Amino acid sequence: MKTRTLFRSMLAVGLLSISDTTPVRAEDAVAPAPPGKLYEVGGHAMHLYATGLSRPGPSVVLEAGSGAFSIDWSLVQSEVAGFAPVCSYDRAGHAWSELGPRPRTMRQAARDLHALLQKAGIRGPRVMVGHSLGGLFVRVFAAQYPDEVAGVVLVDSSMEESPMFLNGKMVGSWDEAKPRTILSARESIRDDERVLSAPELQGYRQFREWAGAPKIEEPFDRLPEAIQKLRLWAMALPQSNVTDYNDYRAEEYLLLFADRVRLGHPLGNKPLVVLTRKTDEAAHMEGQRKLLDLSGNSAFAVSEYSIHEIQLAQPELVVRAVRAVIKSIETGGRVELPKGGRR
Repeated sequence: MKTRTLFRSMLAVGLLSISDTTPVRAEDAVAPAPPGKLYEVGGHAMHLYATGLSRPGPSVVLEAGSGAFSIDWSLVQSEVAGFAPVCSYDRAGHAWSELGPRPRTMRQAARDLHALLQKAGIRGPRVMVGHSLGGLFVRVFAAQYPDEVAGVVLVDSSMEESPMFLNGKMVGSWDEAKPRTILSARESIRDDERVLSAPELQGYRQFREWAGAPKIEEPFDRLPEAIQKLRLWAMALPQSNVTDYNDYRAEEYLLLFADRVRLGHPLGNKPLVVLTRKTDEAAHMEGQRKLLDLSGNSAFAVSEYSIHEIQLAQPELVVRAVRAVIKSIETGGRVELPKGGRR
């Protein structure tokens, strides 16, 4: 603990460096107060915001997408808290959560989240809700801790087989997969991992040169003004911009696809709702519908908007999806399509 406190202090005043020529300085010496609480998870602090804890039934866990934060769920969480216990959190390195162990695999993120939920006393069973890249994180969590997941909502989720733009060219999701073992998740952090590596810092600088200063754009302008200010602060942190990079991305994506082929329904018959944005892209819609096969008990709905962040463009649709999953869990019946979205 003394070592970590020293690291924090040195970072805040800009005295710590990864190399002689690469100083590491915090964008803001003083962070704004978090909405939730910080919990020790394997030697590093993670932020979790829980509401509605007095409500009965399964807990709802909200998983943000790439470069996104717990506060992005504000419009959804405030409504879900009216009928279920619900929490949002920040992955290691995002917003108020400190950097975690490397490599930053989805397996490591799942282990961190599992420990965080236990520390925070978020009871199971749980409904896991994942947006974009967060949809893949949710699936990895469900695979590692199947007995603790009762249902799933995927919100315009990323697909493990979708091509992506990387290093100036389009590549397949697992084109770079190697015949190697994915390192196991660790329960503790090394001191050298408490700061960004030199390549991570360089990646951040390149990204900022390309993207410019952080700004609030649609649909994030739908968040309350106070939340928008918190988001600008979080976006400015170097670690928030680079810690979703995963050295084992290709291998983990390939394993997710293999599970779909091998198991047929990796989620069994646990209720699943797949939400997607309105689009004319046939490939996107086809891929989203394929996600229905993750469970033998699934439903599909399309947002009224073409905006990727459905939780901001049409939060009530996400809320209805959560309700539908909880109802299916409690009654044992089929999950029904949430009203208000197109089939």
